[in-house]
Amino acid sequence: MIFGDVLANWRSALDNLANELVRLNGHDPGTSTSFPIFSHPADFAGRGKKRIRGVSQEHAAIVEGLQPFQNDWDPTIQALLVVNKYVNADKHRAIHPTLAAITDAHGYGASFRRADLDSEFNFVVDPVGFDRELEHGLEIAHIKWRHPVPDPKPLMSAEFPVEIAFGEDGLRFQKLPEIRWHIHITVECFAPDFGQPISLTPLRGTDSG
Repeated sequence: MIFGDVLANWRSALDNLANELVRLNGHDPGTSTSFPIFSHPADFAGRGKKRIRGVSQEHAAIVEGLQPFQNDWDPTIQALLVVNKYVNADKHRAIHPTLAAITDAHGYGASFRRADLDSEFNFVVDPVGFDRELEHGLEIAHIKWRHPVPDPKPLMSAEFPVEIAFGEDGLRFQKLPEIRWHIHITVECFAPDFGQPISLTPLRGTDSG
């Protein structure tokens, strides 16, 4: 539900921008004024342009240039498409599930040691829980020891990285700061028209620049 709130806030920032662009052009926004995001030119021509009725031709051209049907490689357009898709699903169909899975089960051998002995074991990790949804009782890995001493009694301190994703398509948690950044620069690109300087200072927690 918190993920849904985050998406709604990002989408609202775009819709608020559309309303302000109409006012900036000397008109009053209508009940359908919003920031259009359409994957097909016909849908944008038939429904999208109605949502930005009242904005200047210059601004309308910028909004049209940000539509997903323009290309499928621009990261800002991809971010707009992801937000729109997930918001629509969250509002109209179902709350997005939050998934967690082990993303790696290798490379942690140095943390396995034999009790009372300062020596490491030689072993192999079979990551049976790799990339599987976490649930109670899940087997994360099988440890196969290769050591001549019977009953090794290891002291075990291992960390297995967990990755979080949202929705049926598995939007990775790590992608959210990047998406937030592209929403930010979409809004900021109109800042000079409102007499404000463009602020491209990365948001806190965002590595993009």
